[in-house]
Amino acid sequence: MTTLRTWKAPPLIPNPWLRYAFSLGVVAYLWLATASIEVNWLRVYEGLDRGAAFLASEAARELAPVEIAK
Repeated sequence: MTTLRTWKAPPLIPNPWLRYAFSLGVVAYLWLATASIEVNWLRVYEGLDRGAAFLASEAARELAPVEIAK
């Protein structure tokens, strides 16, 4: 009886220590990059309504039926 094996892509970085160190470095970079940005949370809160309206209008436009010219 034979067992079926599926193909698995080789990792982009073969050395696991290097792979995890790189992942940790990316996470640390993103954390430091976002920690250095000052956010005005009042402006974010006020912009949520406009953002929701924009997304709703884009979704309505994408879901609208397409008219074919005759």
